[in-house]
Amino acid sequence: MRNAMTFWPTSTPIPATLTATIQATASVTPLATNTPTALPTETPQPLSEFWVADGESISPPVPDAPDGVVVLSVDRNAEVSPPLDSVSWTSADKIATDLGKTNYQENWFATYSEGWVRWYTDQPLREGLYEIYTMDTMYSSGGSLDFSVTLAGQVLSPIAGSQHVEYMTSQYDPVQSQDTWRSIGMYYVTPSQEPLMVTTSWQPRDNYTIVSVDRLLIVPRRSEDLTHLNQLPQYGTKYILDDKRLEITGGDFLIDKTDNGSWDGSYRLIMNPDRKVTITIPADQPWPIGTYELYAWMPTTLGGINASVKFYTDNSLVHTTNGEEASTYTSPQNQPAQWVLIGSWTTDRYYERQRKIKVTIELAENQIGEFPVDAIALVHTAFSE
Repeated sequence: MRNAMTFWPTSTPIPATLTATIQATASVTPLATNTPTALPTETPQPLSEFWVADGESISPPVPDAPDGVVVLSVDRNAEVSPPLDSVSWTSADKIATDLGKTNYQENWFATYSEGWVRWYTDQPLREGLYEIYTMDTMYSSGGSLDFSVTLAGQVLSPIAGSQHVEYMTSQYDPVQSQDTWRSIGMYYVTPSQEPLMVTTSWQPRDNYTIVSVDRLLIVPRRSEDLTHLNQLPQYGTKYILDDKRLEITGGDFLIDKTDNGSWDGSYRLIMNPDRKVTITIPADQPWPIGTYELYAWMPTTLGGINASVKFYTDNSLVHTTNGEEASTYTSPQNQPAQWVLIGSWTTDRYYERQRKIKVTIELAENQIGEFPVDAIALVHTAFSE
């Protein structure tokens, strides 16, 4: 059953049709310089009045932001049409009050009306790799939005991730239980004196596709991360999940390690597990249907630990492309850091809708050796028409 919140509000007036000054999708072909293969210099923290050093202090937390976050608020760091103080918008505070959710303290705005938002940085970003996140609110966000990232009039294309977001409110299994940060891609920002801009627009919506707008996050990634990305296959769309976004249970022998050769400079190491350990990519957001190749970034360790990997869509087990229930692999022993191909899976095409994906990596008990937990890459290939 859909969350009744999806049907809020019912009395918000719909303004006259707007003539938006921007379009939902960019028509400019990204230049080749947007996806460099050369190693950039180390990226220091961007200078911004809206810099937050600790991503864990943001609500909801951003655990994989070791070098801080730039937080752009829709009511302070954005141009919005129609204006947020018009009758077209209703605030999160008003929605929470109407629902009796007195403990809900977020500050976003929802609308049925046609419109657009353009977030902008207060200062130019330094050269480097950045990941950008938008908010998928627990209440009153549905349908989809496409985002465009521009710098000095040039449209940037993502090196990893997607600019298309399918919002979740009560539409997937398991249902959304909290506000969720959704990545709209990683981008390489070249030297510029201009601010970075992120834009989205939409047509009039209904009860199932209400638009909610909130903060935008810009998270710097390290120069080594770009090197790791360039070692993945050159086909498909790449989605990266750092170990801090994974759930680990049974990891009594888990050690935090610092290593410049790992993703974002750190990873976690499991040593000599005497009971079963489960590492999970949680089913907390929808993914496009198609074929996925799963890679794990493996820093140099003693290795020798066997793992069994299972892949689920909407809580249903999916067999590997070889027809097996699980894929197996062993952590490399004293090998250079590398991506290890774990296996591949193909989703069904039921209703041609996105799926919530969950992956479990299980380490059997009583093994001797080391198993590094670092970034996971999902390389997606869409179905052909």
